[in-house]
Formats: sequence, C-alpha cells, structure tokens
Amino acid sequence: MITVALVWGIALPWLSDRPAMKRRIEHHDHHGVDPSAMFYTELDAMEKILEKNDQRRWDEPLSKE
Repeated sequence: MITVALVWGIALPWLSDRPAMKRRIEHHDHHGVDPSAMFYTELDAMEKILEKNDQRRWDEPLSKE
C-alpha cells in the first residue's frame, strides 16, 4: 500500500513534470486524446483516423500475390 502511495503521490507527479512527458501530454491534449478512455475507439479523434484508413485502403491497388 505504501508503494502505491509513493508511486502515485511522488513518482508520477515528478514524471509528469519532465519536459518529454509534458510535450506528450500537450500533444495528446491538442489532438483530443482522452487518457481515461477505455478503448481508443471511444476517442472523438479516432473517427477521423478510421475514415482516413478506410479511404487509404480503397485508394491502394490490390496487391498481386
């Protein structure tokens, strides 16, 4: 229990203040990524990504096997 409290109360806040982590958090905020979503498909931004993937799939010629 003490380990969880130390990680949650000291290690995670310290890590979130690191420059690389701050950039990642800002990137996710900018793109509307909700870290509390259980699945990426629950994110609003995911709809555009899936549509783009579907379009690419239709635009690419069939592979010759």
